[in-house]
Amino acid sequence: MDQTQRVSVVKIGGQVYGLSVEFLREVLPVPHITKLPNVNKSINGVFNLRGNLQMAIDFLYLLNGQRFVVRPENYLAIVSNASFVAGLLVEKVITMIDVPLDKVQLPTRDLPPRYVQLISGIYEDNRFGRVYFIDVEALFTVKEISGYRFN
Repeated sequence: MDQTQRVSVVKIGGQVYGLSVEFLREVLPVPHITKLPNVNKSINGVFNLRGNLQMAIDFLYLLNGQRFVVRPENYLAIVSNASFVAGLLVEKVITMIDVPLDKVQLPTRDLPPRYVQLISGIYEDNRFGRVYFIDVEALFTVKEISGYRFN
């Protein structure tokens, strides 16, 4: 039997990304986000998640320096690992797909350095085109994010 990975397909900055359901806790309409002074620009601010302050991460800014413009129709994808919880700003959640692991390619050096650092794999989907898998573990370790804890 072929191994697959269940992935939530999201759109950020017009590009299609995949979030492994292993790290995706939930998806929420963007709540009120409080801006913070003197934090990295990749942190859009903090929001209240059931009584705990969590950071809202601007993944687009981390990748290429462009700001994610938050609109009322956008979402926060709540992602976590064993020690970290945060919200990723996404334009929309498209669907869930099961991706055959033997069809996932590793990012190559011909991609921008941030893609190589923050993308764990690339999958060519018949419906959505190229889907970049966000490496949540790597995301939580980059210096722009790892130096802040709000919960």
